[in-house]
Amino acid sequence: MQISRRLSTVLLGSLLFFGLGHECFADSIVFSNLGTGSNVYLDGGQSIFSGPGGYQAVAGAFTPASAAYFTELNLALTYLYGLNSVTVDLMSDSGGPGAVLESWNSTALPAYGPCCTLATLSGNGTILLESGATYWVAVWPDDGTGADWFANSTNASTEALYNPGSGWFSVGDSPGNTAFEVQGVSTTPEPGTLPLLGSGLLGLAGLLRRRLRLSKIERSSVN
Repeated sequence: MQISRRLSTVLLGSLLFFGLGHECFADSIVFSNLGTGSNVYLDGGQSIFSGPGGYQAVAGAFTPASAAYFTELNLALTYLYGLNSVTVDLMSDSGGPGAVLESWNSTALPAYGPCCTLATLSGNGTILLESGATYWVAVWPDDGTGADWFANSTNASTEALYNPGSGWFSVGDSPGNTAFEVQGVSTTPEPGTLPLLGSGLLGLAGLLRRRLRLSKIERSSVN
């Protein structure tokens, strides 16, 4: 009986640790300047291009509303002409775009058209975005690519930079720049989930203890 009690206690402790420690976190939007309905973003914005006419990359800054592990980036980014190929970097801040935290090569940007198709990029879920810190999303064109990063429709003042191939320069901290959304898995458990999971785990532990007790009674009857 003592072994059974110890076993059920260990099972309960393990379930509570792994359940409460790893399963109660929710997806959330950690930054967004996108609108809603048919007004998710505005036509126009920042041009991204590479070719005989010159070169320009663009970066937009954001500050997470809460700490989260980065999982998804949604950009109001559209293909205009030439080669449909850009590199998108999630970057730390160093008085401007700093170290690359995660990077994608996108060869399938949505074609230019009416609102509201977004380019979606998935993260690996291991990059921790800290609340209150500044991060950058930078878009670099491959040679022969012409693209456009649409403006936000929420009148949000979002800092943007452009790079003509010789360093980053300010577009200005003004409404209408670089429409995008950043999603992540919150580092804070959902309050409503904890009691439900705790109740379920306690019930499972009780069931295990009852089965162990019945098993002992059956063995005693046989003897």
